[in-house]
Amino acid sequence: MRNNVRHVRDTGIHPYFPVSENSEVFVADGDHIGLKCVPEGNPKPQVTWHLPGNLTRNSSLVKSHVSFHFENVELEIQNMVRELHGSYVCLAHNSLGTTSYTYIVKYGRITSKAPVLITTPPIIPMRIKPDVFLKYTEHNVTEGDSILAIPCAADGIPNPKITWSAIGSNMPSNAIQYQQFLIIRNIRLDDSRYYLCTATNSEGHASKPVHIIVHPKPHVKPTVTLPPSLQGTYGTTITLTCNVTGYPTPTIKWYFNGKALSTKTNKYEIQNATLAEMGAYTCEATNDAGTSRTDAVFIVHGTAPSLTTTPPQSVMATPNNPPSFTCRASGDPTPTITWEFKPFVGTTSSTYHAELSPDHTTLTLPNITKSGLVTCTASNPFGRVQASSSRHYKILVVGAGSGGCSIAHKFSSKLKAGHVGIIEPNNDHFYQPMWTLVGAGMANLANSGKKMSKVIPKKADWLQTKAMAFDPDKCTVTLETGEQVHYDYLVMATGLQLNYNKIKGLPEGFDKDPSLCSVYDYNFVQKTLPAIQNFKGGNAIFTLPNTPIKCSGAPQQIMYLADEMWTEKGIRDKANIYYNSSLPVIFYVQKYADTLLQVLDRRSITVNRHRNLSKVKTDTREAIFQKLDTTQGGYLEKNLNAVMNGKQPFAKYDGYSSCPVITSRGKCILVEFNYDCLPLETFPFNQAKEKIYVPLEEKHYSSNLLAYDVKRTLEWTKIFTKSDAFGDGWSREILYTFKRYKGDKLVK
Repeated sequence: MRNNVRHVRDTGIHPYFPVSENSEVFVADGDHIGLKCVPEGNPKPQVTWHLPGNLTRNSSLVKSHVSFHFENVELEIQNMVRELHGSYVCLAHNSLGTTSYTYIVKYGRITSKAPVLITTPPIIPMRIKPDVFLKYTEHNVTEGDSILAIPCAADGIPNPKITWSAIGSNMPSNAIQYQQFLIIRNIRLDDSRYYLCTATNSEGHASKPVHIIVHPKPHVKPTVTLPPSLQGTYGTTITLTCNVTGYPTPTIKWYFNGKALSTKTNKYEIQNATLAEMGAYTCEATNDAGTSRTDAVFIVHGTAPSLTTTPPQSVMATPNNPPSFTCRASGDPTPTITWEFKPFVGTTSSTYHAELSPDHTTLTLPNITKSGLVTCTASNPFGRVQASSSRHYKILVVGAGSGGCSIAHKFSSKLKAGHVGIIEPNNDHFYQPMWTLVGAGMANLANSGKKMSKVIPKKADWLQTKAMAFDPDKCTVTLETGEQVHYDYLVMATGLQLNYNKIKGLPEGFDKDPSLCSVYDYNFVQKTLPAIQNFKGGNAIFTLPNTPIKCSGAPQQIMYLADEMWTEKGIRDKANIYYNSSLPVIFYVQKYADTLLQVLDRRSITVNRHRNLSKVKTDTREAIFQKLDTTQGGYLEKNLNAVMNGKQPFAKYDGYSSCPVITSRGKCILVEFNYDCLPLETFPFNQAKEKIYVPLEEKHYSSNLLAYDVKRTLEWTKIFTKSDAFGDGWSREILYTFKRYKGDKLVK
């Protein structure tokens, strides 16, 4: 930036005389003499004369006998008389100062005998009233200039004292006097005024004014710049610098993530930087021309922990040899080490005694009596990393649905405690086939579930977390916590995941439209009964998707029950019921399909095949369909037992499936079939015909299906016992003897 400095000091030469000694001259009565005053200096000095005694240039004696030539450089005395003797002082002055040279003129008369000399009286100290010299009488400057310096020179004997003042007002706060200079800094508009230089000595004073005129400077809106990316190391001190221009000088404010900071300068200092200081910093500059601001993101750098020494995978503890574990980590800042011991069964991690080394890198567990998992955690603000002594299970089951719990119960009863582990993150276990009845108001949702702790075997370890990765080569499962669990045998029983987001408009549509519901989800099934009850007429659409699903008969069941409820309510004639199925048939087992087609025809339900729901518009209540171009517990136990005993698996699952298809609150079709879509029935009657069921568990809900109650009871029985229960080959073989056939047809 240009430094606007005006006349801080004049350059040049102070006045001086080449001859330094004073001169004495004798002038006879009536003679003529010339006194020359030729000073040197830059700027060229001006010359004035001081006459002896009380003589002045205007006196008649001086006018008749003394004359001045060449801009006062020469003083001529003509026809010398006695009254003109004395000291003639030549004063030379310029803007840098004043100097003098003295002629001592003596008077004498010459006679015929001898000259008579009249001596000059003794020299008395000279006194001269001050005179003031200003280089400027008017000076123009611009608002905002950095500094202005106005010199003032004065002569007189004795040397006068120079004083600056403002005429008619006090001196501005930004104006000072330095030696003979008037100094004004950071020029403002209100600095425009007259200033007076006054020179004072014992003989009097003299003054001269100078008019300083300040012209307005164009006001400029601020500009603000910050580096777009600011970075620093964790724990250090960082200074953020905001470069600001503009006129008048802007005021500055800082903001952090939109919150005002106290700093008002263009520098903001962050001491001992942490992750809390990471974010957007804003520098804002304001003057009367406007406001500008800019943002920069400040990032604190560091290094996440990395383990350099990890605990051993397993340690055998004895009374004389308590287990000890070491864990070290690197990182910036230095990571903090913490430990956790979690018994596999029994007491919690807060009930054991532990000894730690001073730096917490070594854990010792004296008097430990239970097996468990030791976990070392290294953490700093940039992350955390863990290492654990690993658990190892003979059998590891992933998923605690009906199948997973059943296998876990069977093998935990055969093996020792701690040999079976089951991975399951959920707290509740549900018998989901009952949710169709819940949607029709025939069952209580609470009766469809149990706490997971009640269905997981007590001798099995419950790992309440998610399985995130599988490594069959290393026989490990990685949990959501990062722990790797080792196994000898792995059972996958994860079940199916509901992906409503495969249909555009879902799952958010469930919250927007009360008539949109599903019997496959714990939360959405509770909407089903109100949707059926509030239906007044129009189109009622029931769908079966083209993806694997938990129970393909559920959409038909809730449709039949809704049809029955609307019939009882007297609005069936106002309802157009559609069953849009992705399948080419109503049911893959022809025997049961024939019966279901009769039910559909009898109830005037429209069936659209090869239709898959692709989009739901809740605002217009439209369902858009895509037209398509033209589905193991006891066997697993047997094969797993064989493999564990060094044998080849021999049991082959035939695909047996059972599904009681409810056609009304009083009837159902008990469907059982295999992979080949052939009936695989259990009871000694034609299960393809609608059968009457009887209510059960009246104390829980007003009505229920015997088949569902039996199936649910046996399902949970199968979880808690070793029974293969309903539908296995032995039960069909026993009941087969009660069947009677005529030809290929079953005799009623």
